[in-house]
Parts: sequence; structure tokens; C-alpha cells
Amino acid sequence: MNCLRIVAAVAFAFVIANSAVAQGKATLLPEAELGSKLQGNWVASSMNKEGVRVPDAEIEKLTAEFWEDQFSMSPRGGRTGIVRFRIDASQKLVRFDVARQAGFDKIEIQHGIIEWNGDSLRIALSLATSGPGSRPTDFSPKPGVLTLNLRRPIQ
Repeated sequence: MNCLRIVAAVAFAFVIANSAVAQGKATLLPEAELGSKLQGNWVASSMNKEGVRVPDAEIEKLTAEFWEDQFSMSPRGGRTGIVRFRIDASQKLVRFDVARQAGFDKIEIQHGIIEWNGDSLRIALSLATSGPGSRPTDFSPKPGVLTLNLRRPIQ
């Protein structure tokens, strides 16, 4: 699987939406505060697509950037696959939904969950663009779901 296919899969996976924050030991924050904690650069540390682990050689090339209500995932350097996101921290599993333009007059929404814990971020996103029932219920790798672990870059 080449890096551009991974970027395309991640970009497709992230569309305008609702995001959620934490479960377990992760910090629970109001949506506005969580949104500000996501801002900036992240590097991928692991990814599973459709339940299959993406090779580390491909993952180490990926970076992510959050700014305002937008997200981009790309090979190191540059922004590609820009999508809008929204978070909803009103649930135990913080909802993270992304929206992408899917033609001139159509927007597709993918439903996911997110967990922020300091310098690490976990995302599970449905690869389907159907209703909220397609939202993952945990971060385990499985068919139909993209799971992504990000960390802040070492300065």
C-alpha cells in the first residue's frame, strides 16, 4: 500500500462532523477546549484500515495538522486532503465527524470517535458515509473502520 493511497484513505475518512473526546484515562474537555488542544501538528504512530495494520514504513511518512475546524493528513510536508471536522463531547465517547466535498453539490459525512490524552490522539472513523449508526463504538481494528494513533512531534 503506497503512501498516497493511505493519505487518500485518511482524507476520505475525515469529513465535516462531530467529534468526541475521551474514555478511560483520557482527559474530558468541553468541545471548544478540546478543539484548541487538537490544533497544530501531529505525526502518525500507527494505523489500521479495515482491520489490517498499515506497515510502519508507510505510517512514518504521515503527518496531520489541525487548524480551526479543518484537518489535513499528508506525507511529511504540505497539506493535502483538507476536510472539515466537528467534535461533540457530550457523550462518553467523544464524537469526531468529518465532512468532505463529494462532487459539486454533495457533502459526505463520516462518523467517528476521538480520544485525546496529552501528546497522544486516537481516532476511529467509519469508512462508510452512512448515518450515525455507522459510528465506531471503540478503538479496536475491525472491518469498515480506520483507526489512527497520532502523537505530537518530538521537538
